[in-house]
Amino acid sequence: MDSKVLSLLKELEEFKSIPSDLGLWNVSWEVGEFLSEMVLKYKPKVIVEIGTSNGFSALWMAQAASSYGGKVYTVESCPKRIPLAKENFLKSGLDNIYLLEGHAPEIFSCLADIKIDMAFF
Repeated sequence: MDSKVLSLLKELEEFKSIPSDLGLWNVSWEVGEFLSEMVLKYKPKVIVEIGTSNGFSALWMAQAASSYGGKVYTVESCPKRIPLAKENFLKSGLDNIYLLEGHAPEIFSCLADIKIDMAFF
């Protein structure tokens, strides 16, 4: 794993123990590792995540998918969490994460022509 992404994931893991009014919904470190392993095993070209939060799980999947050209589209509707996710994606240096702002039902209509290989809710 890229050292920049690993460092960011560790930072975000620590951050989740700090009380916040953002209502962050991060998976555990173990689930992040599992998602990464599944992405590496099955190599989905297009991954869609519903619920970005601060980007923790998207980073796990995007890091793995970057090894073979996969893309992660992640959907977030909470205006308080969107800037945080954007900042974390920028910090990661990964260029295969696409943050889609809005509610999932509306966003899915934008993705109608894209074949989704993996979904994470």
